[in-house]
Amino acid sequence: MSKKKLSNVFSVLICLMLITNILTIKVNAQTENVQLYCAQMDTVYGDYGRIKAYSTSGYIHINNMSSAKNVYVHYTYNGTDWLDAPASYLKTLEDGSEVWSYNTPKMTYEPAHQYNYYCQFAIRYEVGGNTYWDNNGGNDYYLRRSSVYPEYPYVLSKSYVKVTDSMRTEDGLYVYAKLQDLAYNKTVKLRFTTDNWQSYHEVDGTYTSSYGNGRESWFFDTKKCGVTLSPLDTGEYVVSYTVNGVTYWDNNFGSNYTFESK
Repeated sequence: MSKKKLSNVFSVLICLMLITNILTIKVNAQTENVQLYCAQMDTVYGDYGRIKAYSTSGYIHINNMSSAKNVYVHYTYNGTDWLDAPASYLKTLEDGSEVWSYNTPKMTYEPAHQYNYYCQFAIRYEVGGNTYWDNNGGNDYYLRRSSVYPEYPYVLSKSYVKVTDSMRTEDGLYVYAKLQDLAYNKTVKLRFTTDNWQSYHEVDGTYTSSYGNGRESWFFDTKKCGVTLSPLDTGEYVVSYTVNGVTYWDNNFGSNYTFESK
């Protein structure tokens, strides 16, 4: 081989190495710099409980690497058309990392009888000229409501347990939560206070249902621990989930959940 040809080969190899390094620097998949906390499918109902539209919402954890950054949910409702929905800054945690929230746009959907709608998505974090992804280990995240297929209305990733709804009554509080089913034997509790944590009460959760993606739904009724709230009571609450010797908490990203007077 001539020196000229050998030089050309080396030049090509060097270019390939540089391109590879650039791609490695610019695009990073499934890193600790960005991770989905949780997400859910949101349904809009019209008259007589008929489905009118749907969207998704959720929370994202990112490492704060710069004040200049963008966080997006890269999603599709039909498996073909991929769009970007921007996430919004929510709060900074004690370790300096951040919580962001998002909502994908509503999609009009009015099925005549049976229904089936879904959202496939991943999280993209752009900062300092780099792009980081959380794509669920290359599988993307998936939410679905369906009358004909298994339902996956909730996704939990970084979150092991998450409050999804609550309702204040005249004499108590109802709380709904979802969790990752890590083992059959588990303890799920609601802890609440009406005197700014000078004292508190705990009530055991009640299992209500399971979903095909290994997620469970639980329900809490504060009256089950023998405590009756007055209509004027206000307070705070958190949820704990103990499984395999480890306790996970949902304290609303450090702010606790609150309930108002009725």
